[in-house]
This record gives sequence, C-alpha cells and structure tokens, in this order.
Amino acid sequence: MPSAYPLVKSGIFALIWAREAGKTPEDLVSFLEDADNNENEEKSFLVDDGAIKHLTLPDPEKFEFPQRRLQISHLPNLTKLWCHDRMLTDLELSNLPALTTLACLGNQLTKLDLSNVPALTVLYCWGNQFTELDLSHVPALAELWCWGNQLAELDLSRLAHLVKLD
Repeated sequence: MPSAYPLVKSGIFALIWAREAGKTPEDLVSFLEDADNNENEEKSFLVDDGAIKHLTLPDPEKFEFPQRRLQISHLPNLTKLWCHDRMLTDLELSNLPALTTLACLGNQLTKLDLSNVPALTVLYCWGNQFTELDLSHVPALAELWCWGNQLAELDLSRLAHLVKLD
C-alpha cells in the first residue's frame, strides 16, 4: 500500500487511510483542518481503503467540513456511509458493492449516481437539490427518504422491496 500519510496533489486532497499504519479518526480531523487552511485549493476529499466497513464524516457541529466534493471508491467492504449535513455539491460513489446504507441528506447535491451501489437498501437523501433520482440500479432498496428535493416524479416500479417512502 502507498504511504499512509495524507497527500495534497493537484488541488485534490487525498487520504490513504491505512489502519495498519496506525491512522485514527483524529488523523482524519487533523488532515481536514490542514486542508481547510489552504483556501485556494479545490475542496475535495478522496477515501480509498478496502478495509473500511463504516464511514462517518466528522460531526459538523464540532468540525467544519471544508470539502464540497466527496469521492468514495474501491471500498468493497463498506456497508454504511454517513456524509450528511456537509454542504457537499458532489458525491461520487464507485466500486461499493457492499454498501447497504447511504445517508447524504442535508447537502447541496443536484445529482446522485447509484449505479455503483447495487446492494443499497436504505437511502436518506432528503434536503438536497435533486430534480431527478434514478433508482433503477438499486432494486433491493427498502427505505427511501427523499423529501425536501425538487423531484417532479419518481419511478418506484423496480423497487419490489420498498416498505418505507418518505
């Protein structure tokens, strides 16, 4: 695995979260604080480590999350992602086959590509700026919380397991 230290390259903040190298949640907060000190850099954050199962970004009440773009990729064991209330404008999800719960509510997202999260069963995405939401790639979805968006229509025809819609 590459160095376990945070990298700043081409204006994109990248963190290689290596538990075997002794990284902790405090390291993440420290990295984000350093990133926030450079106002000229693109506000972006990349997480890439296959060992992570649950990922929750720092509490916005205790720590201002400076990044507006979040890219989560190549985390084959990730089952839960909590990235709510962070003022995110872009959330990129790729190669997340085990993700079952996504909480991206209270951001400023205008689109959400769910094609790389086939196991998703719970989606909390209310309070964003979606005008459309394609649910065709998440047939196992059982709970959908999507109020507070600008959705004119929502196709639920492929969601045979849906038991909660709000």
